[in-house]
Amino acid sequence: MLTIGDPTLHELEPPECMRLLGTATIGRLGFTEAALPAVQPVTFRLAETGVLMPAVPGSRWVTAIRDGIVVLGVDSFSPDQIEGWAVTVVGPIRLVGAWASVAGAEPATGRPSDCFLLLEPALVSGWRRTAGVAAR
Repeated sequence: MLTIGDPTLHELEPPECMRLLGTATIGRLGFTEAALPAVQPVTFRLAETGVLMPAVPGSRWVTAIRDGIVVLGVDSFSPDQIEGWAVTVVGPIRLVGAWASVAGAEPATGRPSDCFLLLEPALVSGWRRTAGVAAR
């Protein structure tokens, strides 16, 4: 007879991390604001050169992170919180032109004048948590 045992953590390779990142649309962006740590929920999508996030030029958090180094955390867990995965992407971020300048990208806010932030992955890591299986 098999039963659920203790959960097990497995480290993920960067290609698998990026694949999983492509299955999600919401994450948490960590950055420094006025020399203090800050976290902002963001919507995002993958692009050829990195991770795109809708932005409004001049907004408080866009001004704080422009041309800095940030971290994006994304995860997905089962309703019972036993199985799931988490991915972290660290890298430079910059404000890039209008959404219309990115082929196939549309503004998430519906305002064509909006711009986006481009996070260029420098460090990519992740892990998967699976339910352990114990024999009885």
